[in-house]
Amino acid sequence: MKITITGNSMYPSLESGDEITVNQTFSLQIGRIYIFQDADKKLICHRLIGDNLFKGDNSLLSDHVESKSVIGLATHRNDRLIAYKNARAIVYLSKLNSKEHWGGIRRIARALLLLFRAP
Repeated sequence: MKITITGNSMYPSLESGDEITVNQTFSLQIGRIYIFQDADKKLICHRLIGDNLFKGDNSLLSDHVESKSVIGLATHRNDRLIAYKNARAIVYLSKLNSKEHWGGIRRIARALLLLFRAP
């Protein structure tokens, strides 16, 4: 299944207008990007950063999501394979770029996320 991204919650990893390929998955791995349905049946694309805890790389808040709401794993961005080689670093930076961290730390985390941008 292919989905076009709208919004900037996953910037810089994914940008509005990017087309992602989503494949069904039966296991979740921290650092990977998944598509899930929220309570309003809207499709959301965020990264798994903890036990059923999802967050957009550019978002300040995270969401607990039930496994049954997860539709699949993002495998390709604009027909190019998504390399998850920097997934641990991105998860760490994504956690720093949150409501719990203020000022300089959050700005540094956001800047470093730009360095790990997917090709």
